[in-house]
Amino acid sequence: MKATLYVDEVNEQLNAKLHFSYGEHTFNPHEEQVTNDDYYQIRDIKQENQVMAAIEQVPFTYNERGLTIRGEDEMAHFLLFDLNELAKSMDINVSENVQERIYTPAEMPTVEVNYNQQHDWLDINFQFSGLNEEESIGLLKAMREKRSFVQLNNGQYVNLTRDELKNMSDVLDQLGREHLESTSVQAPLYHAFQLNEEAAVTISDKVSRCIQDIESPKDLNVTVPTNLETIMRDYQKPVFNG
Repeated sequence: MKATLYVDEVNEQLNAKLHFSYGEHTFNPHEEQVTNDDYYQIRDIKQENQVMAAIEQVPFTYNERGLTIRGEDEMAHFLLFDLNELAKSMDINVSENVQERIYTPAEMPTVEVNYNQQHDWLDINFQFSGLNEEESIGLLKAMREKRSFVQLNNGQYVNLTRDELKNMSDVLDQLGREHLESTSVQAPLYHAFQLNEEAAVTISDKVSRCIQDIESPKDLNVTVPTNLETIMRDYQKPVFNG
């Protein structure tokens, strides 16, 4: 037995229909079945019940159109989270307009960390593919609020629990910023050590060298000043000579 859930969006609501297929014979378990004396099918009632139990976990409304979900929050939760659970029990077939409701970036979101020599601090830039500054700030604020999803201006839903976005949320936690008015943030240099451990962060070469120099001072190649050469002990010179 093969179970398939078909999902479409019509008039600002999601409509879903469940089909059970046994070979060439397909039927909707929510509709009354027409008896055919010339056809006999042995059904897998256990599997059908498992599928129906999974469907009942979703807050569907039942009407003449089948299964429906209304409301932006309810639709977002269904598309971002419920479908993943249902996919464990059945095939999922969503229409193109439903697919377009889910934000799928062309490139992975990134956090770039650069050294600002003029001000002696870190410039940290959060970048989201295909989003403008206003929408990007909205995502960052939603992350700080620990929300599970957010809706963009174009109606698309963003799953903030995805690994790459959760990693960005961890970066915000490291910075401890409560108020965000820009996708560019300045931070003291010591944050470089914490940010260097985060998966979502791209560290500039200069910041990487600074971290390496501090963590591995023996690698530095600095000449001992002449006025110290005669008074320094041998064990102290490696600090300069590397």
